[in-house]
Amino acid sequence: MKELATHHHDSILGDFLPKARNLIWLIALGFVVKYTVVAFFYPFFFIFVIGLGGIREKIKNDHRVFYFSLLVISGLSLLYIHIIDDWIMQYRFLAIVIFPSCIFLGFGLERILRFLQVRFALKESIALIVVALLILVSGLPKNLKARETDKAIFRQIGELIAKREGNHRVIKVAAASSKVHKWVSFYANLKYPGVFCAQDSGTIGEDYSQFVKHLIQNEIRYFLWEENRWPAEKIDFIHTQYRQDFKELGRWHHPDTERIILFEVIGSK
Repeated sequence: MKELATHHHDSILGDFLPKARNLIWLIALGFVVKYTVVAFFYPFFFIFVIGLGGIREKIKNDHRVFYFSLLVISGLSLLYIHIIDDWIMQYRFLAIVIFPSCIFLGFGLERILRFLQVRFALKESIALIVVALLILVSGLPKNLKARETDKAIFRQIGELIAKREGNHRVIKVAAASSKVHKWVSFYANLKYPGVFCAQDSGTIGEDYSQFVKHLIQNEIRYFLWEENRWPAEKIDFIHTQYRQDFKELGRWHHPDTERIILFEVIGSK
């Protein structure tokens, strides 16, 4: 970060980076906390925290609790070191923490049920139903809300290709390396019974003629052009005489990539 600061000495980053490099440990800690809370799901994390109450007494009474506590602490420590080393984090990594934490979720539920029974004079079964309903209701807004609806066009493009080709063989789609290319290739080959890798679908090359030649030689019938992903400095495709080699099949728009155009390679038929 000190080296980065020298390249931004005239901007606000020049003042920020030298100070921030001494707080890397805090940023990594924030990573662990943020991902842990979300991976648990907020209501369950709240129950987990409640279950930590009186943990010393529980360890004295049952040494198995110490074993699960050690697993949780070791898992969090391992993730912390991993973040410091690679700065890569996925929610699935938290499995090594969530599984041994189930015992503390149980302790938390016990304390909540006991509180409801004493404070509101509820039967145990009624208190359990109340807690279950609260957990379900807290998750409804997130689960009922449509997510990533804007990405439906990737499926439309893939299904258009699959409809034209069928699924008796692998359908290769040439494009610049991007998530959009992987999504479109996935849906184009969704019903293909074999194994398919979207990263093997084609290459750009150094010039237009080389690019077209590669597509024809490798029997790649489809080309996906993305406005924000296509390396125009190599091949300014949209301003070439592409109509003699490509047939336009459809146009779409997405905020991440701007214009998206699907072409059929004429010479590959």
